[in-house]
Amino acid sequence: MHHNLLTRIDYFLSRIFIACFLLLGISACTGSQGAIYESLKLTFTNPNTVIDSYPLDPRFTYLRADVNGNPALLVLGYIDPQVNGLTEVWYSSSRETIRIQNGRLSSTHGLDINWIEVKLIDAPFISAALDPKNIEAAELATTKIYRNLKNPLSYTRIRTVMPGYRAQIEEVVLMKALSEAPSDAPKRLKEGPYSTNLRWVEERVSPKYRVMDNPGLAPVTAIYAIDVSTPAMRPIFGRQCLMPSYCLSWQVWPWPPVARAKS
Repeated sequence: MHHNLLTRIDYFLSRIFIACFLLLGISACTGSQGAIYESLKLTFTNPNTVIDSYPLDPRFTYLRADVNGNPALLVLGYIDPQVNGLTEVWYSSSRETIRIQNGRLSSTHGLDINWIEVKLIDAPFISAALDPKNIEAAELATTKIYRNLKNPLSYTRIRTVMPGYRAQIEEVVLMKALSEAPSDAPKRLKEGPYSTNLRWVEERVSPKYRVMDNPGLAPVTAIYAIDVSTPAMRPIFGRQCLMPSYCLSWQVWPWPPVARAKS
């Protein structure tokens, strides 16, 4: 992520104040605007150490994000109700914005590569990939005999990539439960007692059109970790590649969850 954290601070603080107003109300926001700024102005020269040890304000909700090995701490600005589900809007100190809907990346702003105008059509919940009935039906739908059946573990995504404005890229996304954590999953999620509560899901893309040599159309993958110990089967981690060599990950923070209860 960018490191010009003090650029246009007045403008940014006004945007954050609005977000805080929506989230906490006038009285709470007025008293905590400074705390929001303290969280958002962080930059990391030794980022993993700083994030792991930084004392979090329990009044706010945090997200640990990483872009190609560059981590940062984001704060939840507000939750936007949409037809397809609630969309979480997260802010960094440099005015990058990440929108996450039902655990999936909905759009980004301010990164070196961004997805904008993203549409997820008939997207199942990520946890649907863990349902044995859906797995069996998906296997039938991919065989030659049943190729006309609808795959319950697939959906259509339409996205626009910037820069370069590669617009309206339409692709079929296929979901699959994994038997174990991917080798490149964060170490903190593969160790410790909480790792036994996590189940992993992978999404791969089947492009609708021939990719040719256009990198904006190249198939991209995503992985998710779901906490099956919670009634909502909540995704606590996601990583979506915006291009094959440019990936964004996010995770609920702090981790493990007991850290929040002790704060």
